[in-house]
This record gives sequence, C-alpha cells and structure tokens, in this order.
Amino acid sequence: MQPEESSLPKSLLQYEGVILIILTATAYTAFLVRETGYADQFSIPQELIATSHIGLVSAAKALVWGAIAYIGKVNLLWIFAPYGDRLLFSVFRNAIGISLIVGFALYPYIVTGLSWWWFVGIMGSLVFLWFVFPLISQKDIVGYENKIAEQARIDSRDNDIYALFLGKFDRVTKITLKFVIAIMVFAYGDGRRSAIEQEEFNVLDGSSNFVVLRIYGDTVVSASYDPKTLQLDGLVTVAKLSEDKGLGIRRTTLGRLKKVEAK
Repeated sequence: MQPEESSLPKSLLQYEGVILIILTATAYTAFLVRETGYADQFSIPQELIATSHIGLVSAAKALVWGAIAYIGKVNLLWIFAPYGDRLLFSVFRNAIGISLIVGFALYPYIVTGLSWWWFVGIMGSLVFLWFVFPLISQKDIVGYENKIAEQARIDSRDNDIYALFLGKFDRVTKITLKFVIAIMVFAYGDGRRSAIEQEEFNVLDGSSNFVVLRIYGDTVVSASYDPKTLQLDGLVTVAKLSEDKGLGIRRTTLGRLKKVEAK
C-alpha cells in the first residue's frame, strides 16, 4: 500500500515559482542586510537605505566573490568526508556540511577581527549534541551507533520544535533554508567588512573634512571626519541631488576610516 502523498516530505523547490520567489527575496534581503552592516559601521541611519539595481548588482558581486574566497580556502575539507550508508558516516557528513555553512556565515567576521573562538564555540556545541550527548541520554542503549540512531529518532518526533517547522520538508529544502540563513548572516558581516576595509572614498569638493559614504538614488550621505587621524566624529549629512545644482566629487584614497567612538 502506497503512503498518502500528504505524508511524504514536501519539497519547496519542486515548484519553479517558489524557486523564483526564494531567489528574488534572498537577493533583496541580502542587499538590505549587507547595507545595514555597512551603515552600522559608519553610523548611517538605516532609514536612509534604499534599493537600486546598481546596489543589488554590487551586493551580489560582493557576496559571490566572498563566497568564492571562502570556498577556495575550505573546499579540500569535503574530500575527507566519509562515504557510505552507515548512519555514523551520514552524521559525520552532516557535521562537516554544517561546519562549512557556519564557517561561511562567520567568514567576513573572522577576517575582520572576530575571535576564532566564536566558530569553535558554536561547532563545539554542535559536536557535543551530535556525538557526545547520545552517550549520556541513551546510556541504556548498546552500541555507539545505536545510541546515535535512537537520539536521532527522538529528535525527529512531531512534538520536537525542529520537526514542527522543518520536519515536513525534504533534505534539499532544509539545506536550502539553512543556506539562506547563512547568506543573511554573511551579508551583514560582508557589509561590515566592506566598511572596515574601504580605503577609497568620494570626497566633496570644497569640504575637505567630509567624505561621501553612500548615494541612494538622489540622496547623498556624507560623514564628517578628521583628515589627520581619519576618525569619524559621528556627524552625518544628507543632501539631495538636483538638476540645477551640481555636486563636485573626487575619488581619493584616504585610508581606512575609524568607527565613531562611543561616548
């Protein structure tokens, strides 16, 4: 007897319309999240952030290059993943896959000074849940692999929070949703990294102590800084572009601006 269709894991990705919606929503959200990371670093009011085709392309390019840089450094790790039908091998592959996703999400933070202990702490917690906790919770079960299998069965019950939200979907959909979350975390960190590492800026003619940070449509967002120390002082100005009044801008290598000091 065939199981009812409604009882089978459902894939969100079996519908082309859903794929298009996911890609579009991810692109727009990633752009906004990345801009938020940039704005927070330079104390730009988030209400000024606006989408544009150029901004979306720029964000997509930055995310792609960031992903390539990360993959180029860790792609050899997957070679060591064990293959086979054993449950233990499957858990190991899942652990390596999750570690790569977490590493991708934290990559822009780590390269800009975030302690590696954040990554170690997150992965250490997951490794404990996957490989150590079954030894404690399933001490009456004989065999290590049997302990893992029993713990997995318990975790997959319908009253489990994870099962409640994701248990009805197939593996591909779950992985996709995890990647979307990782992309959002990565996008914010990449916007922050972009602001920290930026050395070339547009400078307003006639205003040697103001630097243009962003242009959203016809809105120019500038910030005041000390040309000697490159320290931002927290003053942000907003100006509108108009057809009858031009705005002189020069591209100049200033160096890395320092974040506004907390008072």
